Amino acid sequence: MSDFRPEETLETEKDEKEKVNLRKDAVQAAPVLLAGPVRPLSENVLKAENVVLSQECVEIPVPKFQAAETGKAGAQPVLNAAKPLSNDAVTEHTASLWKYIPVPQDQPDPFPEYRHHLYDFPGSKVIAARVRGKKHKHEGTNCDDWYEVGHDGDIVAAAVSDGAGSRRLSRIGARQACRAGVKSLQAGLKEMLSSHTGLRRELAMDIASAECRRACGILAVLVQKAVMAAYKSVENAFGECLVDPVYTKLLGRAPVFTDFAGTFLLALLVPLQNEKREKIVITCQIGDGMLALLDTGAPFETSVKLMGVPDSGDFSGETDFLTSPKITQAAELQKRTMISKSTADLLFLMTDGVADDYFPNETQMHRLYFDLAANGILPVSLTGQGTRLKLTRDEWMLLDQVFVPQAYPWVNDQSVKIGLQYTKRIGEVLPLDKLWQDPAVLQPAAEAVLATKELKDPSKRLQVWLDNYVERGSFDDRTLVIVRM
Repeated sequence: MSDFRPEETLETEKDEKEKVNLRKDAVQAAPVLLAGPVRPLSENVLKAENVVLSQECVEIPVPKFQAAETGKAGAQPVLNAAKPLSNDAVTEHTASLWKYIPVPQDQPDPFPEYRHHLYDFPGSKVIAARVRGKKHKHEGTNCDDWYEVGHDGDIVAAAVSDGAGSRRLSRIGARQACRAGVKSLQAGLKEMLSSHTGLRRELAMDIASAECRRACGILAVLVQKAVMAAYKSVENAFGECLVDPVYTKLLGRAPVFTDFAGTFLLALLVPLQNEKREKIVITCQIGDGMLALLDTGAPFETSVKLMGVPDSGDFSGETDFLTSPKITQAAELQKRTMISKSTADLLFLMTDGVADDYFPNETQMHRLYFDLAANGILPVSLTGQGTRLKLTRDEWMLLDQVFVPQAYPWVNDQSVKIGLQYTKRIGEVLPLDKLWQDPAVLQPAAEAVLATKELKDPSKRLQVWLDNYVERGSFDDRTLVIVRM
């Protein structure tokens, strides 16, 4: 494994009835969830620094004091301590506290509660979904996440963005950034491939060669130009809203540029035609969230490569946004651009609503993959080191117990429970590094969830999973884009 730093540079990017009707619309958007009381959900990495390229509330029982027995000297009140709740009991209790208020339709640019897409490109498949978070459902506000996916032949471009929750127009910025970034990459690819006919041949050369470095530098510049295109698109959206009185009325003041703030994660994936079936992946990340590569054919210890660094703002708890002034500076784009040449076969792009649930990302990307496999979103046969695990009878019995899908109330309708698999529970019986050797062990778990035959589209399964998996303290919008190469 070796690092290099390309030298190219770039110049400086309800009336209650109405509520009931809206609720029914939301339920109809996911009819498969309503059939029963419990529904199972049927090597080189380099950092291109020189390329310019409200928490959940839990009701805790209050201990009661019993009156002291009379006639006893020195009698004191007796504390009747409540029996501690189990983790599962607390989780189920908090899951039942969320309320559901539909997406407001009386505001400009309402976002759909759900989005999901399945793309079948030459040489790859993309599974993508985005759901409105529990907090937004509870408060009756819009989802702030967005994603876009595009391609040019077998080359894939993808972007995700999480609008700043404190900014009421941030969702507009998130959508514009994703659309513009992917569109810029598609247009740039067409021009680049026509003017640099030997580029893909050079990319397939050894990473240490001057030709491969030069080709990677050209692609890195392309990615950084797409980030600047995203910035300009958000800037244009701000200008349009500034002169529209609807937005001034909504905010009670004139819009400002930071009202459109959001994170931005962009990835470009180029398959190589060599014996190793390698891929060049170039990413640029602004703000939190995560980009990660997973090589399902590699040993457990070396199979994950993070392709972004979730950065923070000037103060603790802050994050940088695409609208930050420094994003237009060359140095900022340099340090945020990463290049990988590897045999990885899965690329994940996610907003912090998912990334934070799998923290630390360096060690928890395997759990994310296994959660996806155990819930029928990715095939369980995707990984494996050719080793068949020999489990004891007791181990199989324990696995049979944890393979029963765990169900919690659906926020949209508390009478409906959605059964899902949780690798955390499986990991109590079988460690992840051991499971990595023979993921076929997960097949019974996946089959238990896939009993819902209506969900044949893996992107729909992904949407249902994102909407319903329960993690304590997790209530944000969730977006995940998976590229299977």
